[in-house]
Amino acid sequence: MTAVVRLLRKTIFWLHLIAGCAAGMVILLMSLTGATLMYERQILEWVDGYQVTPTVNASRLPLEELAAKATAANPKQALTALTVESDAHAAVMLSYGREATLYANPFTGELLGAGAAKARDFFHFVTELHRWLALEGTSRDTGKAITGAACLVFLFLVISGLYLWFPRRFTWHFIRRIISFDRRLTGRARDWNWHNVFGFWACLPLLFIILTGLVMAYPWANNLLFTLTGNPPPPPRAQQARPQGGKPEPVALSGLNHAWDTAVAKVPTWQSITVRLPANAKPPPCSSSARAIKDAPI
Repeated sequence: MTAVVRLLRKTIFWLHLIAGCAAGMVILLMSLTGATLMYERQILEWVDGYQVTPTVNASRLPLEELAAKATAANPKQALTALTVESDAHAAVMLSYGREATLYANPFTGELLGAGAAKARDFFHFVTELHRWLALEGTSRDTGKAITGAACLVFLFLVISGLYLWFPRRFTWHFIRRIISFDRRLTGRARDWNWHNVFGFWACLPLLFIILTGLVMAYPWANNLLFTLTGNPPPPPRAQQARPQGGKPEPVALSGLNHAWDTAVAKVPTWQSITVRLPANAKPPPCSSSARAIKDAPI
């Protein structure tokens, strides 16, 4: 039995080592880009620097009127989303797909500018690097498959590392050697000690990060999450058929005010509300949808 355990441990050790070397660069890339994207909103708010000074008794324009002014001021691009902050001094962010972002005064509808376009382009590139390794077109499927596989390998590294960490003798003397730094060690012994200590204490947060990444990377993982929580998995997103030839029909903007009121009523303590619009939206009349997000990233 001891020989079997030793063989199993040795096999898992080499698989752990090979998997780490094989997927290490992709995992490192995803870690760095993910850490960068975590601060995207704060950095963009800092570099954009648009501040609005409301007058006494000033009130925000109704969302339909604000969208109409934005469309009239920039008719060449389709308005796809508006993001409004609860801070009265914050400008409204107008999104035109992935092509452009503008800011507007929420009290007058005046366009203020595009903000830090280079910084926004940088984060757009980082997002594509994180999701698809910055590949384009049909190659994005390949990039997504690589990052998804790297996530699975990372899960194996964490689980196998925890197994290899587990002391052969479960006593405090042996446990202390692998959960705390030993300053007396040097060379490879010190590196081994550091690897064990950092790996053990980072194991739990890394496991949560990996599992949430799997949910976003694979539909089966997302469906499994719903099943485990006793909820039916959501149906796959319907692919909207586009008419062959010609431009899509313009979609009007009426209903935005009602969508806004609904979002505010559902989240009274809102800090940021994003209203997403169909492509080629123009005023009015039709309907739209809104999503209220507390502390939502821009």
